[in-house]
Amino acid sequence: MPTINPKVRNASVRKLAKASSPNTNTAALALNAFGMVWVFGIVFGLLRLAFGLVYLAGFRHALEPIDDILPSELSNRLVTEFELRGPPTIMISSMVKSPITIGLFKPVVIFPRDLYPELSDEELAGVLFHELAHVQNRDHLLGVAQRLIVALNWWNPIPYFVSADFSKSMEELCDTRAIAAMNGPAAYA
Repeated sequence: MPTINPKVRNASVRKLAKASSPNTNTAALALNAFGMVWVFGIVFGLLRLAFGLVYLAGFRHALEPIDDILPSELSNRLVTEFELRGPPTIMISSMVKSPITIGLFKPVVIFPRDLYPELSDEELAGVLFHELAHVQNRDHLLGVAQRLIVALNWWNPIPYFVSADFSKSMEELCDTRAIAAMNGPAAYA
């Protein structure tokens, strides 16, 4: 293995030391600091998403099944309209304030404990049409993808605005689907 003359090596090190000015070191430090902050933001966003998914999994185990069975006419209509294998899984919880659907692979419609007994069959149908439209549109998967994009681009305000508009559009689309299934807005309201 060839050896390097120590005088040549020392001269090369001195040239490199002269070439790296304080401005170069400052720029490198700033770039490293920016990179670390960027990575920290991404890790924070991904951890927030992961903890949210874990929380939902635990939340699902705390749900209570409903005592009532859906009216057979409504159940058959839902199965036909949304091409379901069977009636939707419906649960109640005192932890939600409005009907929601959760679950990536086995979606569950959750009603607030106080709201469910107060709904007429027509109102129940409207809520179920809206929530099952979310399931059919795969909004639960789109929501995870949407949050992942925001987490990876946490520093950019544009994904936040697009995400908010996208969420609003998903809700409007499900409202439109429910209105159509209920034969008009008066029945859905």
